Amino acid sequence: MKTIVHITATILYFGFTQLAAQWKDNSQFTTGTISFDSHPRIDTEYDMVSVRISDLNNDGRNDVICGSFYRNTIYIYYQNANGNLDPFTTFTLVNSTQYIDVGDLNGDDRKDIVIGAFSEKLRIAFQNNDGTFSISTLENSSIGTRGVRIGDLNNDGKNDVAVSLRDSSYFKVYHQSLSGAFETIVQYPCGINTNMDIPIEIGDINQDGLNDVVIGSSPYYRALTIYRQTQNGTMQFHQFIPVPSRIKDFTISDVSGDGRNDITASISNNRPTSFIVVFPQDSAGYFPDVPSFYPSIDIPSAIENADLNNDGRSDIAVLHSGWYVVSFYEQLIDGTFGSRILYGAMHNSYSKDCLAIGDISGDGKKDIVIVGQSGGIQIMINTSP
Repeated sequence: MKTIVHITATILYFGFTQLAAQWKDNSQFTTGTISFDSHPRIDTEYDMVSVRISDLNNDGRNDVICGSFYRNTIYIYYQNANGNLDPFTTFTLVNSTQYIDVGDLNGDDRKDIVIGAFSEKLRIAFQNNDGTFSISTLENSSIGTRGVRIGDLNNDGKNDVAVSLRDSSYFKVYHQSLSGAFETIVQYPCGINTNMDIPIEIGDINQDGLNDVVIGSSPYYRALTIYRQTQNGTMQFHQFIPVPSRIKDFTISDVSGDGRNDITASISNNRPTSFIVVFPQDSAGYFPDVPSFYPSIDIPSAIENADLNNDGRSDIAVLHSGWYVVSFYEQLIDGTFGSRILYGAMHNSYSKDCLAIGDISGDGKKDIVIVGQSGGIQIMINTSP
């Protein structure tokens, strides 16, 4: 396996003057068209620190995949034909599990699981023909993983793995070869990161049909660094965006209704400086230094986008560390967000991968799955009209 260090111009951190209106908590219990029915929690008795929703066994139904840090275990809840989740199946690792993502990583059309933890080796659980998993080590040394995502990052039709790293000034991309092996690692500078969750996401940020990478960077994640994939399959530095305060998590999705993917982030402070911010993409594929601000209750953390009320527009879901709350923001017809809707959550301590959205009941609506370090899984079934 060869490692390539990608050199670009030095990325600097620039100060940013925070723009914040006086907090007015006047929409806390406003109702809208988003609604959920909370099912009884799934008791696990173990900590859960990551969750993904994906059709793992190719039966056309989404399943729930969870990672337990202290139990070194992956838990899989398969959805059955009745739209319910079957009792879990598990496989155990030799190392802890903190960050996971799901995708085909050897070209056999079966979903695999990439698994990372901040003090452990990076591993892949390859799915076998019978639905069991075989564990392979992607890199033998402990690389300090702080986030993992799967996507094709060199335009060859094969999924690759992007990894954010602890105490590092770069992120890594592990490229899958045409044979299904991971033979090349490329390093890209992104500013100095520290020993905390480092959000990293893959998505098309300039409408060219190719996956790009956005990573939280600079001291205390007060910036976003964007790398754009070129037509020849290389990654090129695209933009550095200063952020008003520390980012806990962010997503890549069209939240303004113009067909271009935007960046939505959680600014993880206490009121009056806790916000959800939206960086709308312009027609040239760039993002403004000054985002749109939406007030939030304290410590917004894990964040995801999806159409939660079946109106064709992407909404926002966000968890709040320290509070047993999940907030929803509905996208309005003009591409802005309306009043906040609050639901109770069963946990109050969240990492950035503790929230997942997808249809897990077979009715076509987007449901919510929440995990947390106190154990148990919260299922919220979408009942929006």
